[in-house]
Amino acid sequence: MIEMKPVQSSLKKWMRGNNNFQENYTKIKHEILSDPEISVFLSQHPQLPQSEIDKNLMKLYEYKSQSKQCDNCTCFAECKNMLQGYSPNLYVEGKEIHLSYEKCHLRIDHERQQEQQKLVQSLYMPKQILEAAIDDIDTDPKRSKAVRDLLQFVEEAKSGIPEKGIYFYGPFGVGKTYFLGALANKLKELHISSTLIYMPEFVREIKSSMKDDTVNKKLDYFKKADVLMLDDIGAEMQSSMVSR
Repeated sequence: MIEMKPVQSSLKKWMRGNNNFQENYTKIKHEILSDPEISVFLSQHPQLPQSEIDKNLMKLYEYKSQSKQCDNCTCFAECKNMLQGYSPNLYVEGKEIHLSYEKCHLRIDHERQQEQQKLVQSLYMPKQILEAAIDDIDTDPKRSKAVRDLLQFVEEAKSGIPEKGIYFYGPFGVGKTYFLGALANKLKELHISSTLIYMPEFVREIKSSMKDDTVNKKLDYFKKADVLMLDDIGAEMQSSMVSR
């Protein structure tokens, strides 16, 4: 087992006698202390003794070398900091220098988007539907009433979950499913959760669940939703007839 004291003594002795190290140390120290942000920080705390500054050069360097509140980052995924999405903060307590971290703007926005995404749950729905947006619905006159009803529902949702539901109908391929996805994404901006269910597959799932007594558990999927969206109601009956 190696004793720490002899090692530390030897290291200090080596540091004192190594000219290259001394030169590099002096150069790095100058770069740190001449940094504009560090200079401002130290000028705001003239009570700090030089010994405290020298002792915390690594903290000052850590602060200097990182992005502050996203000033050197283009997005959360490309965060340059040691702790992704956290911005360094220097402060003084008494006569001691401290370094802490706080969430940056990009991380806060990233977490907000993640929380919003959790508000939309789906069962057997195409993934692309979960990216639907009201603004992307085309202005076909045949859809004008449906769009008005959708916007009215959203407007009412700003004051709470509407008591009256909304029903979209029409032939195959007119975009009913897309309307549901767009509505769900709009509601999540209001912090209202939605559950989208493709009925034919859900009915098949319920029938198979009768064999293992998990029906009630899966029906809870219905009950816990703030807003329940059922896609292709009636198609499950057609599918059943075809399967016969």
